[in-house]
Amino acid sequence: MARPKCQLCQDNLSVVPVRAIYHYQQQASGSDDDEEPSASPFVPPAQVARPGRYALAATIAGICIWVLSGFTLLCLAMALCLGIFVEFIAYLDSMDTRAEQRAALRRWQAAYYCGAHDLVFVYGEPQTYPPSVFAQQMQPNSPPGEIGAVASMQLKA
Repeated sequence: MARPKCQLCQDNLSVVPVRAIYHYQQQASGSDDDEEPSASPFVPPAQVARPGRYALAATIAGICIWVLSGFTLLCLAMALCLGIFVEFIAYLDSMDTRAEQRAALRRWQAAYYCGAHDLVFVYGEPQTYPPSVFAQQMQPNSPPGEIGAVASMQLKA
């Protein structure tokens, strides 16, 4: 697909996909570790924790209790059932968050940046956003001042 035209100037020469800018900034910074936060306002939406962590912990605890109880099968079964129940409740609790994350990721992938006007727009939507507002939409659980400060630092540099 060809790059869409900017909604203000109707030109596609200064339009770049947001994901391309983010990947370029990641390569230019030379740091692939996730320990330091990125200074980019084009960071993709945060990932939701993968399911299975409670079931794995319950399996390990169940095996330990099973061995300590003299190989009583009931202790193993109770620990496993409790872990699976907790995992199921945690999964049900995170279903809405997962749906929001998938929708935000689709918006991030359809977003373009116009360098001439310093605006972000989503292909197929009539609105345009400053990069800091777009960053806030992609990271809704972050404090508002944190993303704005990071975005303004990046734009000044």
